[in-house]
Amino acid sequence: MTVQQQQSPPKPAWKQFSNFANGHPLGIEKTLRLIQAICQILSSSIFVSYIPNAVYAVGCSSARNQIALARRYLRFFKFIESFNSGYAAWQVPALTGTDSIRKIVIVAKWSVFGVYYAMEDLTILDAMGIWATPWAKDTFVESNKWWFYAIALSLIGSTFSLFFPPPEFRGKPQQSQKSGNTETEKTPATEQTKLDLTPIVKGIIVDGCDILLPGSFLGWIQATPTQVGVAMVVSTLVTSKDIWVKANM
Repeated sequence: MTVQQQQSPPKPAWKQFSNFANGHPLGIEKTLRLIQAICQILSSSIFVSYIPNAVYAVGCSSARNQIALARRYLRFFKFIESFNSGYAAWQVPALTGTDSIRKIVIVAKWSVFGVYYAMEDLTILDAMGIWATPWAKDTFVESNKWWFYAIALSLIGSTFSLFFPPPEFRGKPQQSQKSGNTETEKTPATEQTKLDLTPIVKGIIVDGCDILLPGSFLGWIQATPTQVGVAMVVSTLVTSKDIWVKANM
């Protein structure tokens, strides 16, 4: 006798948000990032003209800066994870020539991200107003260059994987048993399930939006503060969807 499993009632929205913000290590960071992006948009010159009191615009700008600093606290030790990810990628054997190219790009990407996070950490006391140093501003600018290089490498790697899918996206040949025989046969490659490259496409969208942040700061990409804020909203929402689902499983 089969027992039918009753589906649990859906969680209320406030509970789902609580699980997202408090139950997942990246949930609070993404929440703060979304608020920072909204403050960035509201403090831009386009919206300032529509605000009757300029104090609100100044408040949004101050909130953006404070939230940006708070997010730096959360990623203070991120350089350890980045270097470890680069080392882990280096340990993965390359089966083909394309895998070797992808491996080099991934290792370089995580290594550059590690340098960016480490250099950014060197300026946090200056940003907090605790220890002002004459080299903090230049170091912060250089760290943003490394951030730009890391996102560019991520874009290159994702685009390369879009045309040459990594092993985890290739799938394994399906096998089917012959009737009356224990032998198995592989199904042709044309009958395999179509590859789902959605995660790679999402990565390209996110990196394409995020590269505006260091690019506009350095003056390498012409983008207004409003455009940067909108790009932050898009990339945050795209990356937060999967985190939301995992936090409420």
